[in-house]
Amino acid sequence: MNFQQLRLFKKIFLLSLLILICSCGKEQDQNVKKVTPDTNKKNPELYKGMFTIENSVEVFRDCTSKKKYVISDKSEREQLDRALATVEFGRNKSYYMEAQGFTSYQQNEKGNAFDTVLVVTKYIRLDTAKSCP
Repeated sequence: MNFQQLRLFKKIFLLSLLILICSCGKEQDQNVKKVTPDTNKKNPELYKGMFTIENSVEVFRDCTSKKKYVISDKSEREQLDRALATVEFGRNKSYYMEAQGFTSYQQNEKGNAFDTVLVVTKYIRLDTAKSCP
């Protein structure tokens, strides 16, 4: 390999490395939907699962998929807060909840990652006697 071929190879290698480094962070950003008040409101889904508070964080676990979601602070709060005021929360207590909404992502409290969140657009019911089948 002569000197000119070596320089060309080095340039191609450095360019490829630069492209690879630049493209790594973009894929994650493209898959993350920022939570805004109107995000996906047109197609809310019905969610049925267990609602609990863990370490001061409201958490919803879907009955069907068993996925765990943080309840977004962008959720419709008025109806949910009224329902929560009627029940008593304690350690390891959870309640059956039905709500319409959608899933999204928002930065966690530490600011170092994204959590999958449930954005509640309409609270339907909170049942203290029922649980997931």
